[in-house]
Amino acid sequence: MTMMNKTELCAALGKSQNTIDRWVTLGCPVAERSTGRGQGWKFDSAAVVDWFVRWKIDQQQGNAVTADMEELRRRKLQAETTLIEAELREKLRRLAPVAHMRAAMSIFAAMTRERMRQLPSRIAPQLIGETDERRFKQIMGGEIDHALTDAAQCSEDEFSTRLESGIDDEFEDEETNAA
Repeated sequence: MTMMNKTELCAALGKSQNTIDRWVTLGCPVAERSTGRGQGWKFDSAAVVDWFVRWKIDQQQGNAVTADMEELRRRKLQAETTLIEAELREKLRRLAPVAHMRAAMSIFAAMTRERMRQLPSRIAPQLIGETDERRFKQIMGGEIDHALTDAAQCSEDEFSTRLESGIDDEFEDEETNAA
Protein backbone atom coordinates (compact mmCIF):
# COMPACT_ATOMS: atom_id res chain seq x y z
CA MET A 1 0.00 0.00 0.00
CA THR A 2 1.43 3.33 -1.12
CA MET A 3 -0.06 6.42 0.48
CA MET A 4 -0.16 9.55 -1.71
CA ASN A 5 -1.57 13.01 -1.40
CA LYS A 6 -3.87 14.34 -4.12
CA THR A 7 -1.06 16.02 -6.08
CA GLU A 8 1.05 12.84 -6.09
CA LEU A 9 -1.96 10.72 -7.09
CA CYS A 10 -2.73 13.11 -9.97
CA ALA A 11 0.85 12.87 -11.20
CA ALA A 12 0.95 9.06 -10.85
CA LEU A 13 -2.32 8.56 -12.75
CA GLY A 14 -1.97 11.46 -15.18
CA LYS A 15 -5.29 12.98 -14.06
CA SER A 16 -6.25 16.48 -12.95
CA GLN A 17 -7.31 17.39 -9.41
CA ASN A 18 -10.82 18.07 -10.71
CA THR A 19 -10.97 14.49 -12.04
CA ILE A 20 -9.84 13.07 -8.68
CA ASP A 21 -12.43 15.25 -6.89
CA ARG A 22 -15.14 13.93 -9.23
CA TRP A 23 -13.98 10.35 -8.58
CA VAL A 24 -14.27 10.94 -4.84
CA THR A 25 -17.91 12.00 -5.33
CA LEU A 26 -18.43 8.78 -7.34
CA GLY A 27 -17.05 6.61 -4.52
CA CYS A 28 -13.26 6.59 -4.95
CA PRO A 29 -11.74 5.52 -1.59
CA VAL A 30 -9.95 8.16 0.49
CA ALA A 31 -7.58 6.96 3.23
CA GLU A 32 -7.59 10.28 5.10
CA ARG A 33 -9.75 13.30 4.43
CA SER A 34 -8.41 16.79 4.89
CA THR A 35 -9.20 18.33 8.25
CA GLY A 36 -8.83 21.76 6.72
CA ARG A 37 -5.74 22.70 8.76
CA GLY A 38 -3.21 22.61 5.97
CA GLN A 39 -3.28 18.86 5.64
CA GLY A 40 -4.15 17.36 2.26
CA TRP A 41 -6.07 14.23 1.57
CA LYS A 42 -4.30 10.88 1.61
CA PHE A 43 -5.07 8.14 -0.90
CA ASP A 44 -4.05 4.48 -0.95
CA SER A 45 -2.92 4.23 -4.59
CA ALA A 46 -3.64 0.47 -4.80
CA ALA A 47 -7.19 0.98 -3.48
CA VAL A 48 -7.74 3.87 -5.92
CA VAL A 49 -6.53 1.82 -8.90
CA ASP A 50 -8.66 -1.16 -7.79
CA TRP A 51 -11.71 1.14 -7.41
CA PHE A 52 -11.03 2.71 -10.83
CA VAL A 53 -10.84 -0.70 -12.56
CA ARG A 54 -14.10 -1.86 -10.93
CA TRP A 55 -15.75 1.48 -11.78
CA LYS A 56 -14.72 1.20 -15.44
CA ILE A 57 -15.99 -2.39 -15.61
CA ASP A 58 -19.30 -1.34 -14.04
CA GLN A 59 -19.49 1.54 -16.47
CA GLN A 60 -18.95 -0.79 -19.44
CA GLN A 61 -21.56 -3.22 -18.14
CA GLY A 62 -23.89 -0.29 -17.65
CA ASN A 63 -23.32 0.66 -21.29
CA ALA A 64 -24.19 -2.90 -22.31
CA VAL A 65 -27.38 -2.69 -20.26
CA THR A 66 -28.11 0.68 -21.82
CA ALA A 67 -27.57 -0.78 -25.29
CA ASP A 68 -29.92 -3.67 -24.42
CA MET A 69 -32.50 -1.18 -23.16
CA GLU A 70 -32.18 0.85 -26.34
CA GLU A 71 -32.72 -2.31 -28.39
CA LEU A 72 -35.79 -3.15 -26.30
CA ARG A 73 -37.14 0.39 -26.73
CA ARG A 74 -36.54 0.19 -30.47
CA ARG A 75 -38.33 -3.16 -30.71
CA LYS A 76 -41.21 -1.89 -28.57
CA LEU A 77 -41.56 1.20 -30.75
CA GLN A 78 -41.46 -0.97 -33.87
CA ALA A 79 -44.16 -3.28 -32.46
CA GLU A 80 -46.35 -0.32 -31.48
CA THR A 81 -45.90 1.20 -34.94
CA THR A 82 -46.81 -2.09 -36.61
CA LEU A 83 -49.91 -2.39 -34.43
CA ILE A 84 -51.02 1.18 -35.14
CA GLU A 85 -50.48 0.69 -38.87
CA ALA A 86 -52.50 -2.55 -38.79
CA GLU A 87 -55.34 -0.81 -36.92
CA LEU A 88 -55.27 2.03 -39.45
CA ARG A 89 -55.41 -0.42 -42.38
CA GLU A 90 -58.39 -2.14 -40.73
CA LYS A 91 -60.18 1.18 -40.23
CA LEU A 92 -59.49 2.21 -43.81
CA ARG A 93 -60.93 -1.09 -45.05
CA ARG A 94 -64.16 -0.21 -43.25
CA LEU A 95 -64.40 3.13 -45.00
CA ALA A 96 -65.96 3.40 -48.41
CA PRO A 97 -64.52 5.81 -50.95
CA VAL A 98 -66.60 8.94 -51.48
CA ALA A 99 -67.27 8.01 -55.12
CA HIS A 100 -68.75 4.66 -54.04
CA MET A 101 -70.90 6.34 -51.41
CA ARG A 102 -72.17 8.81 -54.00
CA ALA A 103 -72.98 5.92 -56.31
CA ALA A 104 -74.74 4.07 -53.49
CA MET A 105 -76.80 7.12 -52.61
CA SER A 106 -77.64 7.59 -56.28
CA ILE A 107 -78.82 3.99 -56.53
CA PHE A 108 -80.88 4.34 -53.35
CA ALA A 109 -82.44 7.56 -54.64
CA ALA A 110 -83.20 5.91 -58.01
CA MET A 111 -84.80 2.91 -56.30
CA THR A 112 -86.86 5.16 -54.05
CA ARG A 113 -87.93 7.30 -57.01
CA GLU A 114 -88.88 4.15 -58.96
CA ARG A 115 -91.02 2.84 -56.11
CA MET A 116 -92.62 6.23 -55.47
CA ARG A 117 -93.56 6.53 -59.14
CA GLN A 118 -95.33 3.15 -58.90
CA LEU A 119 -97.58 4.50 -56.14
CA PRO A 120 -100.33 5.98 -58.35
CA SER A 121 -100.94 2.74 -60.22
CA ARG A 122 -100.88 0.75 -56.96
CA ILE A 123 -103.05 3.14 -54.97
CA ALA A 124 -105.62 4.22 -57.58
CA PRO A 125 -107.62 0.97 -57.57
CA GLN A 126 -107.83 1.08 -53.76
CA LEU A 127 -108.96 4.72 -53.64
CA ILE A 128 -111.64 4.71 -56.35
CA GLY A 129 -114.87 5.69 -54.68
CA GLU A 130 -113.22 6.22 -51.28
CA THR A 131 -114.72 9.22 -49.47
CA ASP A 132 -113.37 8.67 -45.96
CA GLU A 133 -110.36 10.99 -45.55
CA ARG A 134 -108.96 8.87 -42.69
CA ARG A 135 -109.07 5.73 -44.83
CA PHE A 136 -107.58 7.65 -47.77
CA LYS A 137 -104.61 8.78 -45.61
CA GLN A 138 -104.22 5.29 -44.19
CA ILE A 139 -103.95 3.71 -47.64
CA MET A 140 -101.59 6.43 -48.92
CA GLY A 141 -99.38 6.26 -45.80
CA GLY A 142 -99.22 2.48 -45.92
CA GLU A 143 -98.23 2.42 -49.59
CA ILE A 144 -95.61 5.17 -49.11
CA ASP A 145 -94.15 3.31 -46.12
CA HIS A 146 -94.12 0.09 -48.15
CA ALA A 147 -92.31 1.81 -51.06
CA LEU A 148 -89.69 3.38 -48.78
CA THR A 149 -89.16 0.17 -46.81
CA ASP A 150 -88.86 -1.80 -50.03
CA ALA A 151 -86.22 0.62 -51.32
CA ALA A 152 -84.30 0.52 -48.04
CA GLN A 153 -84.36 -3.27 -47.90
CA CYS A 154 -83.30 -3.96 -51.45
CA SER A 155 -81.16 -7.04 -51.61
CA GLU A 156 -77.41 -6.75 -51.75
CA ASP A 157 -77.47 -8.61 -55.06
CA GLU A 158 -79.90 -6.09 -56.58
CA PHE A 159 -77.78 -3.22 -55.27
CA SER A 160 -74.56 -4.78 -56.62
CA THR A 161 -76.20 -5.44 -59.98
CA ARG A 162 -77.29 -1.83 -60.28
CA LEU A 163 -73.88 -0.58 -59.16
CA GLU A 164 -72.12 -2.76 -61.72
CA SER A 165 -74.59 -1.85 -64.48
CA GLY A 166 -73.24 1.67 -64.61
CA ILE A 167 -75.62 3.75 -62.57
CA ASP A 168 -72.52 5.13 -60.87
CA ASP A 169 -71.10 6.13 -64.27
CA GLU A 170 -73.11 9.35 -64.14
CA PHE A 171 -71.21 10.33 -60.98
CA GLU A 172 -67.87 9.54 -62.56
CA ASP A 173 -68.93 11.69 -65.54
CA GLU A 174 -69.93 14.51 -63.16
CA GLU A 175 -66.60 14.27 -61.33
CA THR A 176 -64.71 14.30 -64.64
CA ASN A 177 -66.67 17.34 -65.83
CA ALA A 178 -66.19 19.11 -62.48
CA ALA A 179 -62.42 18.64 -62.69
